Amino acid sequence: MKNNKLYVYLGCALFAIALVVTAVTLPGRQKEESARHSSNDEKQDLSKHTENIAKGHEHVVPSVTKEELKEEQQAQSVKQDDPEKDVNADAKEVSVTQYNFHGGSTLAWPVKGNVIINFDMEHLVYFPTLDEYRYSNAIAIAADKDTPVVAGAAGEVTRVEEDTEHGLCVTMQIGPEYEITYGQLSDCKLKVGDSVKRQQEFAKIAKVSPHYAEEGEHLYLQLKRGDDYENPLSYLDFSE
Repeated sequence: MKNNKLYVYLGCALFAIALVVTAVTLPGRQKEESARHSSNDEKQDLSKHTENIAKGHEHVVPSVTKEELKEEQQAQSVKQDDPEKDVNADAKEVSVTQYNFHGGSTLAWPVKGNVIINFDMEHLVYFPTLDEYRYSNAIAIAADKDTPVVAGAAGEVTRVEEDTEHGLCVTMQIGPEYEITYGQLSDCKLKVGDSVKRQQEFAKIAKVSPHYAEEGEHLYLQLKRGDDYENPLSYLDFSE
C-alpha cells in the first residue's frame, strides 16, 4: 500500500517537472520558430522583389548624395525666392515659336526697290565687287542709305551680329520653321528677345560694306526654313 502511494507521488512529481520544463522552453521554441518563418518570408520577399526588378515591374530608387540633395534644396529655394524667374524663362522659350509664318504666308517688303542680286542655289551668280561666281542664298534689294527698314513678318529677334560681308545683321524667328535675316543695316536698337510686329520699322539702310561696293547700297534679305534656304522673292507680297 505504501509502495502504491510512493508511485503516485513520484508520478505526480515527474508530471510537475515536465510541466515546468515545457513552460520554460516553449516560449523560446515559439520565438525560434517565428524567427525561422520570418527569415523564410524575407527571403521569399527579397527573391520576389529581385525577380520583379529583373522583369521591369519595380524600379530601383537611385541613391542621392548629400551634395546632390543640397543642390536640389538650393534650386528649390531659388524658385521659392523668385517664382517669376522660371515663369519668365518658360514664357521666353515658348514665345520664340508663337509666330505662325508658314509656307502659305507672305512677306511685306522691308524696303521698296529693285532686286539687284537674285536668289539661286542651283546656278552660279556673278558678284561684280568680288569678281567671282557663287551660289546666292539670299536677295539684295536696292535702297538708298538711311532708308527705313520694316519687318517683313512678325517675329522675335534671335541674333544681332556684325558680319564682315553683310554688315550689321538681325535674325528673327517668324514661325516654327522659318527665320529671316536682314543685313546691311544701321541705327538698329533691337536686342535678342525683342518682339517685332509686321511692317514695324526697326532699322535703316547702312552705307554698303566693301564686299558690295559695285552693287551699291541695298538690303540683304535671307529666308530659311529649317536648314534649307528659301527664295524670299517667292514670299514677298507684290500687292502691297
